Amino acid sequence: MIKNVFALTVFLLAIETAVLYLASHPRFKHWFDFVPSIFWIYFLPMLASTFGTIDAKSPLYASVTTLVLPMSLFILLATVDIRAIARLGKPALIMFFAGGLGIGVGVYVAFLIFKPWIGAQFWSGFGALAGSWTGGSANMIAVKEALGAPDAVFLPMVIVDTVVPYLWMGLLVIGAQHQHWYDRVNNADRGILDDISRRMAPQTTANRGIHVPSAVGIIALAATADSWPRP
Repeated sequence: MIKNVFALTVFLLAIETAVLYLASHPRFKHWFDFVPSIFWIYFLPMLASTFGTIDAKSPLYASVTTLVLPMSLFILLATVDIRAIARLGKPALIMFFAGGLGIGVGVYVAFLIFKPWIGAQFWSGFGALAGSWTGGSANMIAVKEALGAPDAVFLPMVIVDTVVPYLWMGLLVIGAQHQHWYDRVNNADRGILDDISRRMAPQTTANRGIHVPSAVGIIALAATADSWPRP
């Protein structure tokens, strides 16, 4: 069993590096079409812990949760271009907040419906699921830690987070050919969406690259923010 903190860190980083490499390799990336890399990054260490390969109660995990995770979230948010988002205009912001509100309400209603079968303890798992659908996999992990969702609750939500979006995406792809009919029935203004797509195009095609001084500065700010006294 791996108990040494340094060895455990190397082991976990090796798993993550291998999964991300395979997910980006042309020969293997199709394996991750249905089960994404975030699932394997979470599942493989849990499997190693179950079989006694690594220490399930290592102090490393608490350090990662309290130190590394907040810094990672700060770095993630520090790269957000607020001015570019604001330039998208009022319709885009309304759709953004309406979508987030719809996800929050929908997840809450779904939990109430399935609560008699899955149990009340799954409330934190549904919260993490809402975090994923509003902010991606990194946000899902952050919400999971914030709500204290146990592994037995979180892993099924990772599976749901994988299966449901693919099913929904399939329905959207099938329905895309009827987009004009749907717009006509709902009196939708395609001009608004086309204008938003036009404004977002420069943001999606721009490649800023990685500059060492900027990266060091962002990491220093993240470390400062992480060390700020918590209430």
